[in-house]
Amino acid sequence: MAIDAWRADADRVADQPQALHMTPTLDRDVARLESFSDAVFGFVATLLVVSIDVPNDFRQLLDRLAGFPGFLVGFLVLTLFWARHRAYFRRFGHYDAALLLANAAVLFSLLFFVFPFKWITNLVLSRFAGLDLGDSTPLEIHSYGDVKSLMVLFAGGFTAVFASFMLLYLCAWRHR
Repeated sequence: MAIDAWRADADRVADQPQALHMTPTLDRDVARLESFSDAVFGFVATLLVVSIDVPNDFRQLLDRLAGFPGFLVGFLVLTLFWARHRAYFRRFGHYDAALLLANAAVLFSLLFFVFPFKWITNLVLSRFAGLDLGDSTPLEIHSYGDVKSLMVLFAGGFTAVFASFMLLYLCAWRHR
């Protein structure tokens, strides 16, 4: 039953035009923007893994695998952002300079956010969840000022990501 309802909803959405004002040129522009965005999302995913070196022996392999939970959390969050980004371009078919700038803000904020997010995820998993992350254990926090700075970076990145997504939706609202 649930599958039938899902199929009916998918068929209903597929039958609706993506945007009434789409033209072949506009289609190409949006497709190019989506391709560029997907490449940046892939680069952000790479940055989540960038510090993982190829191990020289089995013990180093186990140490590298210990950092996998932090990567998994980061990858899942990035996947959620990517899914929202994809849904936006599936729902709205406009293209203009404001959209280009708002999309650039989304991509840049994700690139900024990935490092504080990765660091704080590993910190939470190692310090508060008690997981042994091997070589992926985050740097030491030396003072309360370090904690404040980390939270400012994390909150700033988090705010920037969602504020830039808000800019995307404001662009769609302008074209309604």
